[in-house]
Amino acid sequence: DGSEADVTARTVFTVAPPGAAVVTADGVVTLAGGLAAGTQVVVTGAYTELGTTKTGTATLRVKAATFIGLSIDPPKISLARGQSVTARVFAHFANALVEDVSTAAALVWTMSPAGALAQSGRVFTVPAKAQYGGVEVTARLVRDGDERQVVMRLHIRQEGSMVNPGDFDESLLVDFNDLSYFIGHYGETSASPRWDSRCDFDGNNVIDLADAGSFVGRYGTSYAPTRAGIGEAAAVASTRGDPGQARVWLAGPTAPVQVGEVFELLVYAQENDPLAHGFRGGPLTVLFDPERVAYAGDFAPAEVLESPYLLFQEGRLLDDRIEELCGMTVLDGYGDGEPVLYARLTFTARQAGDLNFSLAPSSSGLILTPPAGKLTLTATDFVGLTLRAEPVLDPNDAVHMYAGLAAGWNLVGIPLTPRLQNAWTDRNGNPLSGLKFFRYDQVAKTYVPMAGEALEAGLAYWLLLDAQPANGVVLHGAIPCAVNAPGPGWSLYGHTQSDGGGCRGGDQVRHFFRWNSQNGQFDHCDSAGLALGEGAWHYQEE
Repeated sequence: DGSEADVTARTVFTVAPPGAAVVTADGVVTLAGGLAAGTQVVVTGAYTELGTTKTGTATLRVKAATFIGLSIDPPKISLARGQSVTARVFAHFANALVEDVSTAAALVWTMSPAGALAQSGRVFTVPAKAQYGGVEVTARLVRDGDERQVVMRLHIRQEGSMVNPGDFDESLLVDFNDLSYFIGHYGETSASPRWDSRCDFDGNNVIDLADAGSFVGRYGTSYAPTRAGIGEAAAVASTRGDPGQARVWLAGPTAPVQVGEVFELLVYAQENDPLAHGFRGGPLTVLFDPERVAYAGDFAPAEVLESPYLLFQEGRLLDDRIEELCGMTVLDGYGDGEPVLYARLTFTARQAGDLNFSLAPSSSGLILTPPAGKLTLTATDFVGLTLRAEPVLDPNDAVHMYAGLAAGWNLVGIPLTPRLQNAWTDRNGNPLSGLKFFRYDQVAKTYVPMAGEALEAGLAYWLLLDAQPANGVVLHGAIPCAVNAPGPGWSLYGHTQSDGGGCRGGDQVRHFFRWNSQNGQFDHCDSAGLALGEGAWHYQEE
């Protein structure tokens, strides 16, 4: 007749390629992890009515995470004639993913002044007769129609001039005096009256956390008067940037936590560089699901970061992450080939099920002692953690899990006396407050809606489900001590957990008719054929 009806719950879904997605009974499609960008996933739905089957398809294309920007390493460098630098470019995405795109075919390099440097791929060399001064090298990348760019600032210096990053007092040693000087300029911009561009290691005109990481990564460096910083730069270039140079991971409770429980996550770090002598900190991101967990209490970096990471403490608590959690130290020996505790975080479990926590890079790389210094973003392995949360059970509660429930009408028996609050949950303990129950009113000869907590043990009720429950249906309550036997005539009946599998009411002739949702009819059965949790129409002769 031209009308439309929602038949999602009665539709059979298939996916091609197999395993590329999961479709729930209510039609929610979840793509599998690890699918390459551009992969096409075809979801087919088949619906059968009165012997006729109709199908429909939907084609999905896997998109990469939203491309939000580029960063470059190094962002700023000073070279003499004949020296070269190998640039690395990283793409940043909205889900905190970082990808090394240094060799991507779509990456385009330009420089200003044009031709000021010799270029071979991502290696830039200062010519023997280059003019002294500044050169800007720009990298551009287009992803999914979005173009982003980043600039490396290079200064061509005169041969023999001393350029020792971090050595502000020119003592040839990056020491406490230089740390005090840097702290005095931390947070300044190029508009500040005391601006010193030597503290702006990445050349972005603000002395910020990234610059602090660059300085701390050089703390302790000793410069020889004759090498003009060249030897130190070469040592850094030979060791920094390889995957696995550092590892950061989460540790937490080994046993499941309960919903409402406050638990602690520990952030550990370790450096594995053969030339470094310890982990000095740096920024990272902690991601979590705000529907399942919440941060417990007020968040303050100074409260969560562990000693000795007491310098340049930062961190912001957002809805679904702790962003740029950072502390630094200039001490050696911490996390050198063995774990060091970096931070303690406290969360509250809000829902039962898997609690997933991820670690990801932040705005700049983590920091080791010289000569490794500040690492590239992809040189650290970040390892998350999955915990399990379980519902809080009343020790006086009994439970019954229903099997075989389907979308549409289900005739269910009530084997327990429902508890007063959250009597109906899924397998994970999450409340199912939207269940629709109906009892038969013999006087009015009609069905009346009922609250799930008001149902009576030993009776049966119709349960209307909009979709097949993905995580099951569980009844919580008490085992009834005594339940009256059904009287003569017709009534809705269900066994209780105190019946011992038999029918209440003695030896009278009884008939049971249980609902068959497959064919939409009632099947005759005896008491023994009626499972706990099944409902049936019961008839007793007068």
